[in-house]
Amino acid sequence: SHEEQVHDGVSLANEVLADVQKRFDGHADDGMKTGFSVLDSDVLPNGIERGQLVVIAGRTSMGKSAFANTLALNMARDYSVLTVSYEMTKKQLSRRSAATLGRIPQRFLQVGFNENDDDTWERLTVAMDEMSKRRYNIAERVGRTSLSVASVARKHQRVHGLDVLVVDHLGLMRHETDRKSDNTASAIGETTRQLKQLAIDLDIVVVVLVQINRAGAGEV
Repeated sequence: SHEEQVHDGVSLANEVLADVQKRFDGHADDGMKTGFSVLDSDVLPNGIERGQLVVIAGRTSMGKSAFANTLALNMARDYSVLTVSYEMTKKQLSRRSAATLGRIPQRFLQVGFNENDDDTWERLTVAMDEMSKRRYNIAERVGRTSLSVASVARKHQRVHGLDVLVVDHLGLMRHETDRKSDNTASAIGETTRQLKQLAIDLDIVVVVLVQINRAGAGEV
């Protein structure tokens, strides 16, 4: 639960002016950098604002999960990040993270590599050190509803702090609605709205992956 607040026109106007002045002076403090130079310099020069729902959409095997995990690792340098994945296990995500941070081919970590391969062992050691320094977290056995995700996110924020939540992916969640006549599309829309509300309530960024079919529509 949270206490309702009402702000009058004077306070709102002052807040807008103060925010604009901060941005003009280059001191905006609400934008989170992604760690991708192209995004941070050209697409999102002020970063991702808290309270936003960011959708990463693409067809199967286009690298959505890999991109989202790299985004999570990048942002975990400065922020507390929690990943809820219905697509990959903790072991798979951890292995992918180690491969990304150490610049090691994933197949080396899947099938093993020669114990005399000092370069790869050194890269793996660096990756483990980097991972231990970042506020990067993976939640396991999370229920597939938005309520379950919200419960885990709220608890994590209360205990450890939380700035960024990554959900992979929307198509593997169970979408519920109180109205029996609603179709699947509207149920998915309701789940999306609940995730957006979660971002606002917790003052965090929620990143959700969406798989689309060849016609460009979201899969269910």
